[in-house]
Amino acid sequence: MDANPSTGCIHRLFEAQARAHPGHDALRWRGETVPYGELDARANRLAHHLRALGAGPEVAVGVFLPRTPELVVA
Repeated sequence: MDANPSTGCIHRLFEAQARAHPGHDALRWRGETVPYGELDARANRLAHHLRALGAGPEVAVGVFLPRTPELVVA
C-alpha cells in the first residue's frame, strides 16, 4: 500500500487507518460516535451486499442518502 495520502487510494488509506486504530473515533454525528473498526465493518458489509446484487468494477452505483453515518458508510 502506498503510505503517501496524496497518491494512495482512499479506500486503502481508510482500511489502513481502521487496522491501525480500530477503536478510535472515525466520525461523530448528533451524539453518535462510530469507531474506525465499526465503520470499516459496516462499509464491508454494504460492499459485499452490493457485489451480491451485481455491482463491481465498471458498474456505477448511485447513493441517495441524507447526511448521516450511513452516507459515510456508503
